[in-house]
Amino acid sequence: MIEIFQIAPHIVEVQWLKEISTEILYQKAHVKKKLIEHYPHTLLRAVSGFHNLGLYFAEPQDSKEILTISRNILSNYAGESKMEKHLWKIPVCYNGKDLEKLSELKNLSIIEIIRLHSSVSYHIHFYGFLPGFLYLGGLDEKLATARKTNPEREIKAGSVAIGGRQTGIYPSTSPGGWHVIGQTPITMFDPTRSPAVWGNEGDIIEFFPIEFNEMALYEGKIPEKIKYA
Repeated sequence: MIEIFQIAPHIVEVQWLKEISTEILYQKAHVKKKLIEHYPHTLLRAVSGFHNLGLYFAEPQDSKEILTISRNILSNYAGESKMEKHLWKIPVCYNGKDLEKLSELKNLSIIEIIRLHSSVSYHIHFYGFLPGFLYLGGLDEKLATARKTNPEREIKAGSVAIGGRQTGIYPSTSPGGWHVIGQTPITMFDPTRSPAVWGNEGDIIEFFPIEFNEMALYEGKIPEKIKYA
């Protein structure tokens, strides 16, 4: 079930249920793709959130018409299995400065935190916060941790962290309130490259542990890309 909101004459927002789910992710990606095809000249940007899609047009739009079109698109939605997606494998050195504190807070051993974090598949829902910052779904509930009360002034680029029910990678050095559990040498965002980011909405990410002395093997590279069946 979707709803539509007229934010401004040129801006419309399509909303799904307020939950993080792969079903909503792939419905949203399908609607986004088809609306871009339907409005090739007037739709300037389509910006995703976990359960919403912001549409920015060159001309004023009728939200009711867009709702009808979106519902028609969804009526022909064939499901996640029909969508092309890729798997990206990300190396992580689990030596983050907050790892020991997180271990105490969650009453989990460091080995168990690493196992839980690196043994699941995460879906890319959208980019935001910083250029190249992935918003991922799929974190094990045992690792869900409220963000820090007092954010850090500087978190290094490549830091792998947990905030709330999400995990992510800081693509550049910035302030932040997430709990840093590791570091990846992979380049997340490169404005000199086209595209500047390597993953798409709906793609899958898997983390795998590496030792500190292996970091140089992956320095500045993009991750391995595998077609996801």
